Amino acid sequence: MSTSFPISSHEKLAISLATVILLAGVAIAWFYGPSWINRSGSLVIVVGVILAISRLADLTEAKVSALMTEHFENEMQRAIQDIEATHNHVLTPAQREALGQGVRISMSRGFSAMFEEWRIRVKRFEVSLVIVGTLVNGFGDWLFCLCVSCKAAA
Repeated sequence: MSTSFPISSHEKLAISLATVILLAGVAIAWFYGPSWINRSGSLVIVVGVILAISRLADLTEAKVSALMTEHFENEMQRAIQDIEATHNHVLTPAQREALGQGVRISMSRGFSAMFEEWRIRVKRFEVSLVIVGTLVNGFGDWLFCLCVSCKAAA
């Protein structure tokens, strides 16, 4: 079982879109001038900022928390019944409460760790997109001219 969330469609879309924008910038620069690479870099920065404000992990965490709250008691009752049937022993109310609290805390910690890993990964994507976009925005035309030896390299 994986201990973190798979890469979300938002993350994949942001990386794919940034890649397409950069490639399109290079293609357009080839025909219309190197300043188009700089413009594509600014769009990559926008993609990074949009990913940063999406707060997808926070929204998903709230939904998971609501689902846990909604279904926890029924599922806990089923688990207690299974435990009692398996061990042929009835748990006291205190034992039931302690078991429920332990399971809730354990689940909460597990999900919190997973969401924190997700936030860190998305933050890395965000920062990478902004850094790459900024460098391309500032130096893209110059690098392009160095590679294709255009006269605007000065």
